[in-house]
Amino acid sequence: MFTQGHLTRGQGHDPRRMLFAVLDISTTGYEPARGDRIHEVAVVRMRGDGTVVDEYSTLVNPQRPVPYDEHSEITDTQVGRAPAFDRVAGDLLAYLSDAVVVAHNLDHEDRFLDSELRRLGIRATDVPGLCTLRLMRTQLDTFPYKGRHLYRLMTGDWPAWNSNALANARQRAHMLRTVIDQSPVPLSWTGPDHTALPAVARTGVIAPHIVGLRKGEEGWLANLVASLPDMNPSPRPNPQGAAAYRSMLGHALADGKIVGEEAHQLAELATGAGFTQATIRQVHEQVLLEARSRAEADGVVTTAELRELEKAAKALGEGHAIQDLLHIARKEKERRNGPLKGWRIVPVGESAAISAVVEHAVVQGATIGVNVSKTVRLVVAEEEADPKVQQALQAGHQVVTPAQAWEVLKAASYRADRSLFEDGESAQVAARMNAEREERAAEGQQPWQACWRPRELTEREYHREFVAPHAARDRVARQAVPQRQAASRQAVPRQAVKQQKGGGCAGAALLFMATGTAATVAASGVWPF
Repeated sequence: MFTQGHLTRGQGHDPRRMLFAVLDISTTGYEPARGDRIHEVAVVRMRGDGTVVDEYSTLVNPQRPVPYDEHSEITDTQVGRAPAFDRVAGDLLAYLSDAVVVAHNLDHEDRFLDSELRRLGIRATDVPGLCTLRLMRTQLDTFPYKGRHLYRLMTGDWPAWNSNALANARQRAHMLRTVIDQSPVPLSWTGPDHTALPAVARTGVIAPHIVGLRKGEEGWLANLVASLPDMNPSPRPNPQGAAAYRSMLGHALADGKIVGEEAHQLAELATGAGFTQATIRQVHEQVLLEARSRAEADGVVTTAELRELEKAAKALGEGHAIQDLLHIARKEKERRNGPLKGWRIVPVGESAAISAVVEHAVVQGATIGVNVSKTVRLVVAEEEADPKVQQALQAGHQVVTPAQAWEVLKAASYRADRSLFEDGESAQVAARMNAEREERAAEGQQPWQACWRPRELTEREYHREFVAPHAARDRVARQAVPQRQAASRQAVPRQAVKQQKGGGCAGAALLFMATGTAATVAASGVWPF
């Protein structure tokens, strides 16, 4: 299906101006010839400069059991509710069309996609492809070349342990952008041009797979939304599934917080509804706006109602829907707790200068009095003959002109805002140190660049280092496959298969050894390094 091109240090096209479709699939095994099928697929379409254009992700019903995988935790029940490959083929081909298809071990994706499309009578050939496994081996001298380890090398962080195909595609896209943008030697594309893939009817049906759900700093729902594909345009969600999600969301928000069990239930319903980031946010916004309408129905939003709306907005990540209400409440709170909190000021007169001082004091948290009492902190006046001024002077209160009042209030605000540990220069010192650190980081070499080969491997060198050492082993394994497959049909007890489907490590190991999966992997040439 794919004709591989290369990112090379030689002459070619500027990859930053090209469109890439970063692909990741999950399969029930390693060999489509033995009936293994795709059960999850994801695509991130991006330009070479790192701009993500579109995303696509869905579970696929492989119509056979899926193996246990501690990284993705996909169950037979989940894929059983997902669309089969014939219902997603049109959308998948559209997302791969007119771009260079990128995968980490492209041969694996090639064999499975070709097998699935042949089942539907579809032939796609000469599609430009880029194998990042081969790219990294050719340009970097490191080990191992697994995606997780390369991501760690290039970012300094391990990817999340639980992941789905979309998370893997996003990681590959980030790695590709980093190599193109930060390689010590500019890379160029040499290979076939973009081509349009066969046009197949599109259904828009998706069942996104959400894994690794956690509360984090931004909350359960923010993590849920981030796990969904950012598709543009988004397909319509399933109406029944969307209604069920809304009902569950209302139940979860009723007590003002979302707990882990509720978040996982919402994630399951989001998969069934076929939500994308855009469509689920529309539901979240609509739920919040409806709650706001109920709060405003009597003409007054009480403090309790505003607090409930604020909690819901934070959980939903939709603060903009009540931003005006929160702004008014925040300003009122800031006013009450301003730097002049506790100051009671009595203005004597109604001149423009006095009014300006009073307005400023109120904004900063002061209260305005009429009578000169014991709690007065400041009297602002322009005429000393006024009886209130004389009363204030006799009581020992501070009496000032409007111009003097500005200086007094300014000094009071400064004292209230200043930290007990502020020495007047700490902010400047901190800013200078941050700038120096950023400058050193900009000048320094990235850790992965230290693994950059002095020159890229030639085809012969690549074959000698990564292909030839495994040739003899592969021949032996290929010869052993038929015998192992025959033995497995007789030797594997049903309870072992059941144990493996249940996720037990012992069952998985038994099935692995009995069916000769290792030999099949070797025969197919799909090795995870």
